[in-house]
Amino acid sequence: MDKVRGTTIKLTLVLGLTVGGAFALRWYDAYRSRDAEKERLAEDNRRLTEQKKQLETYIARLVSSRRVADVLVVDQEKKGPEVLYTDLLFIERDRDDKTLSPRLFRIAGDSAHIDYRVIKFDPQYVGKGDQLRGHALLMFHRLFGEHQKPAEAYRLDTPGEAPQQYRADPDAAEARRFERELWKHFWELAEDPESAAKQNVLVAQGQSVWGPFRPDYVYTIELSATGDVNRFPRPMDPVMREFRDAVRASKLAATGQ
Repeated sequence: MDKVRGTTIKLTLVLGLTVGGAFALRWYDAYRSRDAEKERLAEDNRRLTEQKKQLETYIARLVSSRRVADVLVVDQEKKGPEVLYTDLLFIERDRDDKTLSPRLFRIAGDSAHIDYRVIKFDPQYVGKGDQLRGHALLMFHRLFGEHQKPAEAYRLDTPGEAPQQYRADPDAAEARRFERELWKHFWELAEDPESAAKQNVLVAQGQSVWGPFRPDYVYTIELSATGDVNRFPRPMDPVMREFRDAVRASKLAATGQ
């Protein structure tokens, strides 16, 4: 009897340990499962956060823009209320927003047309920030007043060459070669869809921004990454006003006025 009782106790203990072990194992598996679920959710959250950042960066690149020129009135010649002539200072800017050599032009009237050529790339390259195709390209072509013929316009750049704003960058040799070829074959890209597709060019065309130019305002021309060109007027700040006055004084001295 004692032997049977001892065996029963042993079996009970073994059974208890087995059941307890199974319960502990199930608890451990559930614990591990909850941990795995937490890790999975954390990984999903990290992935979604990264995707959100990438999407925000993509969109930011698509809507980004840079200043390519400032235009301001240096002087005007009037007859009563009528503006006969306007002296415009055209200040082109490079990719680092540094000014290039300012140029002074006299137009008839107070409104001017500024013609340019623009090359727009496939948005997927713009959104990804491609080294060569990550931003639209612009070449200023000519400037003329509202009472002047286009044939009388002032030339702003040399067709077939990379714009002045790209030439001074010592780290952009590959970009200069690439862009020089695009400008050299600009009208081929504009008229031949197959040639444009080979360079991932979406659009190549001539356009114009124009309007009146008033004294004491700076007119900034911006180029968006996707190729939109806009003109934004703003009141002239003291620094630009001082610069304008210095240019006016130099002009008057040069003309003996």
